[in-house]
Amino acid sequence: MNEEKNRVSAEIFAIYFSPYSAHAISFECKIYPTCEHAYHASRYEDTAIQEEIRRAMSPKLAWEVSQKYKHLQKLTLMKTG
Repeated sequence: MNEEKNRVSAEIFAIYFSPYSAHAISFECKIYPTCEHAYHASRYEDTAIQEEIRRAMSPKLAWEVSQKYKHLQKLTLMKTG
């Protein structure tokens, strides 16, 4: 089979696989509007913060909420050294 036919164009990839793509996902038994929402929510143990991120009206707002609580991120995600 032709390898070129199997490749996904950068444009298609950006549309369908971007964290900002408007495709809801199920993660840890909850539905998130985008994978960006799920990613940022997964960075916290506090369920209230996770929920605030999950309910953000856009991926950008999910990021902004995450930045607000950055000092409370799981220790395993913080840089060491």
